[in-house]
Parts: sequence; C-alpha cells; structure tokens
Amino acid sequence: MAIHEQQKNALGKIWKAFAYSKAEIALAAGVNRSTVSNWFSRGRISATGAIRLEHDKRLKGVITKEEMRPDVTEWFGV
Repeated sequence: MAIHEQQKNALGKIWKAFAYSKAEIALAAGVNRSTVSNWFSRGRISATGAIRLEHDKRLKGVITKEEMRPDVTEWFGV
C-alpha cells in the first residue's frame, strides 16, 4: 500500500475513534479545528499531531504515530 493511502486510512481510523468530530480531534491534538480540516483536505496528519494523538485514550491500541505518518523516519523529542 502506498504511503499516501496509508495516511488516508490512518485519518479514517482517527475520524472513527473520535466519533466523527473534528472538534474533538483538534482538542486532543492541541490544535484548532481548521488545522484538523487541513489534515483531512491534504490526506495527512502533521507529525506533531500524530505524536499528540497517539497518547489519547481513544487511540490507545487503535493506531500508532508510525501508522499515522509512515513517511517519518526519525521521531525527535519522543
């Protein structure tokens, strides 16, 4: 599966885990709703957003930051 498709699938898992609420995703990631809308528009979450969301209880055991951003090869500050 191509990286872009993996990232879109990851967004789908996030979307479902947060009961289809961009506002809830934004709150958990510490960003505003428009940032989350941008993630969905471009089909990719930010690396920082992936780190923050990985630790949310709704995503524990559902998806990792590496699955959200398979193109990131090195994670700093984690």
